[in-house]
Amino acid sequence: ATVRVRSFRRLRSPLMADSSLWGKLVVTNWSIASNERPCAASYALTGGQEVCGRTCTSSIRLSQSATWVSNRHFVIQRDAEGVRILDISQYGTWLNGSMLQPHRWKTIEFNDEIEVRAMKEGQLAGSVKFRLELPTQPLSTAPTQPLSTAPTPLERSMSSEMGSPKRQRPGLRRETALPSRMAEGRPREAPLSPALAVMFAAMNAELRDVEVQQDANARRLQTAETQARAAEEAARAAEQQAQAARVRRAELSTQLEEERAARATAEADLARERARAAEMEERLRQAEVERAVCAAAEEKSQHILTRRCLHTLHAFTGAGCSRGVRRERAGAGRGGPA
Repeated sequence: ATVRVRSFRRLRSPLMADSSLWGKLVVTNWSIASNERPCAASYALTGGQEVCGRTCTSSIRLSQSATWVSNRHFVIQRDAEGVRILDISQYGTWLNGSMLQPHRWKTIEFNDEIEVRAMKEGQLAGSVKFRLELPTQPLSTAPTQPLSTAPTPLERSMSSEMGSPKRQRPGLRRETALPSRMAEGRPREAPLSPALAVMFAAMNAELRDVEVQQDANARRLQTAETQARAAEEAARAAEQQAQAARVRRAELSTQLEEERAARATAEADLARERARAAEMEERLRQAEVERAVCAAAEEKSQHILTRRCLHTLHAFTGAGCSRGVRRERAGAGRGGPA
């Protein structure tokens, strides 16, 4: 994720009343081996995006000597999805004791605790803790743990203002024991010299160039993310198609195996039928042979019977002819018919 941080602007008072005030960050702990304190005990949250860091462009600004804090450490943003926090540091940010994933938005609720830790040789050397509160809750006038007993140089330089009464500015609400200018986190206003004006103009131009470059980088990253998502979708679709092809191939393999098994069964049945047909043909051939033998035997028997009948008839006919001849001869000898 890419965070667009707004360019250089005049710092807002952490405790100034605002109609768009939606929350505040209250410093609850400042345990570090140093006499420096944060700019204010509470920071008002009015914009859509608030940055905590050491740079002058940070709305929640910490000391420049806190080298364990990044120039832009974390971002708190309020949008339609709610209140979210983003860690953009090199050292890490903790939410309710759990370390945030870098460059990943995390939803934050009111009364959650944000911690920036100072690590030295792998050991915890100190930390700064903030608590997100609603603007209706009374602003804390001091952290729960004493910040320091020694006054800061800014307090010593502004101690004279505490004794001299001054008219309070409209809209400024004094809610800490620190002087108003210190609570606002800005130095006294003074006319700028031409050299400083040129320097600030150059800084503004450089910041605008940086902002343009950040916008271009954000667009490129967004394009790259879109292309990456499209590639992931294409890869996912290809994987689904490959999975479907593998399933279809398995189904076709199963069907082929079933068809092969059915074909083998059919071939076995056909072989049995052929064997049965061959057996039936052999039986028919044997029956034809037996029939031929029976026909031959019957013809032979008929021939024998016919010969016997003819022989008998011939014998009978021959005997009758002999008796007739004899009778005729006998009658002729008697002189009369037989």
